[in-house]
Amino acid sequence: MPITKLAKQLPVPPSSATLWRWHAHGVQGVRLETVRIGGRRYCSPRAFNEFVRVVTARATSPHAS
Repeated sequence: MPITKLAKQLPVPPSSATLWRWHAHGVQGVRLETVRIGGRRYCSPRAFNEFVRVVTARATSPHAS
């Protein structure tokens, strides 16, 4: 599904710029997995959930820097 539509399902949807940054630059070394089809970016709910899980785990790890 388009990443903007996926984000709208969250309690506080991130901006389009934030989604692009998560894809292009990542968070704590983790990038949001997307595919490009016809000029639009798409992300599966599984990939989004995995991104959130890994970023959260790294942020809450006692060894997080």
